[in-house]
Amino acid sequence: GMKFELKTKVTGVEKAADGVIKVHTEAAKGGDVKTAEADVVLVCVGRRTFFDNLGLEAVGVKVERNKILIDDHWRTNDCDLEPWLQEEKGTDKGYHVLCLQGDGQIQVHVNGLSSKAVPEARVVTLPVDSELPERLEAELKIKDSFSFVPRASPTGQGRWTGGKLRWPKQSWGLFTEKGERLKLDDLLHARLLFHAGVVLLFEGGTWRWPGVRVGYERPLLPGVLLRTVALRPALFEFVFDGGAERFDAASGARGLGPELLKDVVRLAEPRLKRSLTEGEASSIRTSEQAWMSYGAKPDFQRLKDLTEEALRIPRNYFEQDLQVLRYLKGQLYDAHRDYWDPREFPDTERFLHPQSGTWNMRHATVLWFLQSPEAGGDTWFPRAHGGPVPVGEWTACDDRGVKMGGRNGTIAILFYSLYSNGLIDEFSWHCGCPVQEGVKWAANSWVWNQPQGTPPFVTRRPKRKSPKGRSEL
Repeated sequence: GMKFELKTKVTGVEKAADGVIKVHTEAAKGGDVKTAEADVVLVCVGRRTFFDNLGLEAVGVKVERNKILIDDHWRTNDCDLEPWLQEEKGTDKGYHVLCLQGDGQIQVHVNGLSSKAVPEARVVTLPVDSELPERLEAELKIKDSFSFVPRASPTGQGRWTGGKLRWPKQSWGLFTEKGERLKLDDLLHARLLFHAGVVLLFEGGTWRWPGVRVGYERPLLPGVLLRTVALRPALFEFVFDGGAERFDAASGARGLGPELLKDVVRLAEPRLKRSLTEGEASSIRTSEQAWMSYGAKPDFQRLKDLTEEALRIPRNYFEQDLQVLRYLKGQLYDAHRDYWDPREFPDTERFLHPQSGTWNMRHATVLWFLQSPEAGGDTWFPRAHGGPVPVGEWTACDDRGVKMGGRNGTIAILFYSLYSNGLIDEFSWHCGCPVQEGVKWAANSWVWNQPQGTPPFVTRRPKRKSPKGRSEL
């Protein structure tokens, strides 16, 4: 079905305002000009180059004396930044996009902002040398600790009268586009010194998917897309390929999808107990819950494996078991957060990792809607898109923010409790709305900001001593 124009040369390329590309050609020895419409124009390195009006410079491809500069492996120096740059400022903290240009230079898109969408976005170029880590820390103003002023005394009697409490944080982390963690020394290694491509920097040291813009979709796993629902907080929906069951062609194993949880309700029901808040029964949380080991069934282990792959976070960051929830008619969970706010829990020990001695907090939540009630029971994000805290209206479940649930076709969602720098995201308030009719079943995978054991990497900075507290998770 392909037709080739032989002994022909390209004489011009035009791109109209409506996006239509017109390619002008004529016989190599001269003759009448022919015009054809094209969707894409590819540039081929040959005896004679032609790339007028292709916008190569705009996407970062270096051109010198009418030639496209390439490395020893025939690669250009440009980075595909579109899947990584945020199109709205203020939606994340501590996220930066680095473009290695293959010439010993690194281009840093500060705060991961797109200069096309955010005019004030800042881009700096730094040399790749032994001082690069220090230059990055200085340029990006990366902090090595967090501090908060508690609202109440540790006993809960009266207001806090001391100063700020401080927690050392993890060292910042570098990742390839595929989620592979890089050591800082890798940036200085010859393999990367002349490598062209994208590297992502997370000040909190843990991978976090950028939202880019509301409605943005990216391929996640075979048959699975990740769709951005909100940027504040970073809230996503897993979109499955027509609900069809997905299989790994090589192993025959199931792909990520609700079929992996088909036995959860049956196994969890006889093990249900009243859900607790800080170890106590409370009217703000009236659901029932059970904990299911990921090792209980091969499908559950497969679920954990694929969730790890989708989130690009190792399995030892996961909470040990899958939480399964049942909401009967009238049951609910008031608006809350999946992190603990240090201002409400003035206890430094609670938030220190026992091995690394650094800030330890829930980072992300994957919520599966297993069975939807006939009415009510949505998961409500009242602060989505930047709204206020719903003080006194903890279960309003109205049109503010975003409501997610199985009745509208949603199967699973992902949201982050922390920004990329590791700080708590106060827009991540969410509520289990009261069930009005029927029964709701759901399941949570909780993921922390570092391994719940010995970290697999070494921090660059010395650990700080922290005062002893009195409580534990």
